[in-house]
Amino acid sequence: MDNAKREAIENALSRRSFITGVGAAALGVAGAGMLASCAPGGNGEAPEKTGDGSAEPAASDAAAKTSPYDGFELYEFVTADETVEADVVVIGSGTGGLVPAINLAEEGYSVVLLEKMSMWGGNTNFAEGCFGVGTEMQKEQGIEFDWHELLLQELNFQNFNSNPKIWELYIKHSAEDFKWFTDHGVKFEGVFGPGGGAETWHLFEGHHGDSAVAAMIPAAEAAGVDLRQEVKALGLLMEDGVCVGVQAQDKRGSIIDFKAKETIVATGGTSENHDGLMQTTNRNIDRTSYQGGTGHDGDGLGMVAQALDETPKDVMMALIGSTIAGARISSHLGLAAGCEPKVLWVNHNAERFIDETMSALQLTAVNNALLTQSDAFAIMDQALWTSLETEGVTFGLGAYLTAGEPATKMQEQWDALEPEGNCFKADTIEDLAEQMEVDPAMLKQTIDTYNGYCDAGSDEGYRKDPAYLIPCETPPFYGFRLAALHINTMGGIRIDQDCHVINKNYEVIEGLWASGVDCSGFAGETYGIVLPGSNQGVALFTGRQCARAILDKNA
Repeated sequence: MDNAKREAIENALSRRSFITGVGAAALGVAGAGMLASCAPGGNGEAPEKTGDGSAEPAASDAAAKTSPYDGFELYEFVTADETVEADVVVIGSGTGGLVPAINLAEEGYSVVLLEKMSMWGGNTNFAEGCFGVGTEMQKEQGIEFDWHELLLQELNFQNFNSNPKIWELYIKHSAEDFKWFTDHGVKFEGVFGPGGGAETWHLFEGHHGDSAVAAMIPAAEAAGVDLRQEVKALGLLMEDGVCVGVQAQDKRGSIIDFKAKETIVATGGTSENHDGLMQTTNRNIDRTSYQGGTGHDGDGLGMVAQALDETPKDVMMALIGSTIAGARISSHLGLAAGCEPKVLWVNHNAERFIDETMSALQLTAVNNALLTQSDAFAIMDQALWTSLETEGVTFGLGAYLTAGEPATKMQEQWDALEPEGNCFKADTIEDLAEQMEVDPAMLKQTIDTYNGYCDAGSDEGYRKDPAYLIPCETPPFYGFRLAALHINTMGGIRIDQDCHVINKNYEVIEGLWASGVDCSGFAGETYGIVLPGSNQGVALFTGRQCARAILDKNA
């Protein structure tokens, strides 16, 4: 990857602020009003422009000015400056968009792909790996699965809140879809089962999905896909309940109607839309730290909502691992505090509330417990700090910090993060408590009790594995305010098993499809890593499934 692209990715990953107070109108590369939501009259019909080129308001303009759904603004259609016709228009250039675009173009379809950002790939650039079952790489490593068992594992994890039929097809098609991926130049380095999950996680070459994007863009060009960057989709064009394309704006400000028989929404989620997340999830969003790329403002969810006149539902925030509030996902210090079983966790009352081993063994579910507390902190002493820095962490997180790898960047990252007010250091437990704004006597009692468990080799509080019972007694002492790592969202657009968009009555919207993590049916309330690699796996499967269904429809 070239230095400019790497810098763009690192900048996106190193943002050190929560997504609090960020409304949908402030997000994205285009101005306010480009996120769409449902409102009376929002049907994709364009009002005429006046003589000076401005749009004459639609009859429903008064109702449209204020969206009835918080977080998703209404787009007011205007007469286009230009019309482009194609068989298929795809919105988004991550795996969920590139895969169907390439697949259909290779079958002779004229395909236009729109990407609103100035860099291809979306959140695929930040992915580490992809789900696969029955792949050649697994066969070479002697890894075999019973697909029935895999399906049951996932459904049990999700309390059967995900769609069993969609998951069945996802697993059954996995081998052929993965082969399609590798046949198009996407390369992998090995198969793993991070976080105790099944060995379904295929690690991208270079440990980042940008290598996959780098392979797919030339494949798209070779297939004849009309690739258009910095073109923002604004609203879906609807005629008599059928989707006939999308209205968009290019970087010059020109409005373009892309007319197509089939429209695929693959916009990559709504992670940066604070108000939208407040509307569609039950999470304490202000206790999470977004770690993905830019541009994931829920525009796809909003456009579909407006077209269907329905509120987006069933959005799941993919939370994996914990960190220091404000730290990036690759931070050694953040992972030493948030994913290390040897540290001590306390809540706003200075009390333990969970076996800290769960921070590593239940990377996603542990955040459910974390977010039930109004505040939470990780605590370690100097002895543990030195051990993690020189001897290595216990588990780490993916390829960012591997098991046994020394967290050598802890001090430099402390120097950068400490001024932000989420890192604390003191020579006494009482002084540390004062800085953390928790009760000093209670924190002293909690740590004394915990140290007693360590000395006895038995945690009478939460039955923590004795191997990870390390006393906190060597000054100085460190405290870190914890946040849940938020990498993306999943869900929000209902689909059937062929990836048609469907409404709340399960009726197919002709001409409209969804691909990638915008699709509902793959997740319940908690991000599942019992079958690791699901984000990219879902994008690959749904992209291929869209292509299969469109080809079958027109056979």
